[in-house]
Amino acid sequence: MFPRAQASRLFGLAVLAVAVAAGGSSLSAVHAATGKAALPAPASPAGARAAATSALRHAFRARGPLPFQRMPGGHESRVRNVTIEQSGNWSGYVDDNSTGGTYSAVSATWVVPRVTCIATEDRLGGFWVGLDGFTSNTVEQDGTFAWCYQGVAYYYSWYEMFPNAAIVVGTTVAPGDHIIASVTSTSAGYRLVVTDSTHPANSLATTQPCPFGSTCSNASAEWIAETPGGARGTWPWPAFGIWRLANARVTSGKTVGSIKSFPCEQIIIVGNDGNALASTSGLNPSANAFGVTWAYSY
Repeated sequence: MFPRAQASRLFGLAVLAVAVAAGGSSLSAVHAATGKAALPAPASPAGARAAATSALRHAFRARGPLPFQRMPGGHESRVRNVTIEQSGNWSGYVDDNSTGGTYSAVSATWVVPRVTCIATEDRLGGFWVGLDGFTSNTVEQDGTFAWCYQGVAYYYSWYEMFPNAAIVVGTTVAPGDHIIASVTSTSAGYRLVVTDSTHPANSLATTQPCPFGSTCSNASAEWIAETPGGARGTWPWPAFGIWRLANARVTSGKTVGSIKSFPCEQIIIVGNDGNALASTSGLNPSANAFGVTWAYSY
């Protein structure tokens, strides 16, 4: 009969031998034998990306990109025939149906901006074009996401037929990628196309019906940077510098035009304290380009 300490040591060595023979980690075997907590192995870049993607998809099962949220008591003004409105989740431009028009197609291009993350907080920003959502309960949209997960930035292509959840498609989008995004209403449903011309594997093209039980009215067209919905209201916004949107086009009836071809709103995103989380620039002379400049996360 061995003394208890010696028996424990021999048992640990036996476990270690079995683990090594099986190709396992000797460190893990020693910890298993002694009852001490094993040190976690550092995640590979691929493993970290997979974990981030899984976390993002899980978050979207509950909430995600949402229709326009007008700030209660938000300031509204009008400058150069453009109405300026405050929102709790959108920043960019909207063409509305105040004159009774509807929209059948919207598109734009942009370069994916690089975001800065912090280790203490996950943050999420969406950049997209779409139809509906300004005064209606559906949004047909697609674009790119910037997701700060555990202090590391990840970028994605996606689409959403709200109130259905957002669908993440391309998982290797990168800062500097050139994006073309469009949404088109057709007799077969909505044609959603995102082309990542820098990394084509992230491109998507799909036709989706209006969500079951919903009415898609095509009542607005949008070019938007968004803080999507999260468990605490809306996600904090990652620091993205400037999102520059260009080549904005929209179709209403037989007319294909730029943002200002139809009644439009300039949208300013503000936090609960009333401070602007970003600034939305005026339109360029062709009324088909603008920038959204990040200021605060919340």
